Amino acid sequence: LLQDFLEFDPTEWERLMKTPKKSGGIEETLNDLVNVVVAGWSPAQIPPGGRAYSKAVGGNGELPSNPQVWEETKHYVGQLEESLVMLKDRLDALVRRRRATGSSLNEFGRCFQNVGQIEAQI
Repeated sequence: LLQDFLEFDPTEWERLMKTPKKSGGIEETLNDLVNVVVAGWSPAQIPPGGRAYSKAVGGNGELPSNPQVWEETKHYVGQLEESLVMLKDRLDALVRRRRATGSSLNEFGRCFQNVGQIEAQI
């Protein structure tokens, strides 16, 4: 998805975003994020497809013809997607751990309150 975003021109990207997609975890989240980002830009601010990329790799406004640049970019995008998946998994684990900690503290509080009531009766 990120690779498509970088390579497509605005009309191709809009067409891709309008096609229905099956729901999927990280892909759906990234799709929503990209839709928010794209919706915030005016068409005048969006450069034609690939121009921003060519400037980023040091070109003079033309797309690089060196296949090594494209392969390195494809490799980078692949690593970035893997990193995003790993980040999502770690965040999910952190959320589960925080919820478990919250439940444990709540249970501890109730037990401590019961201890207080028993001591008050003694």
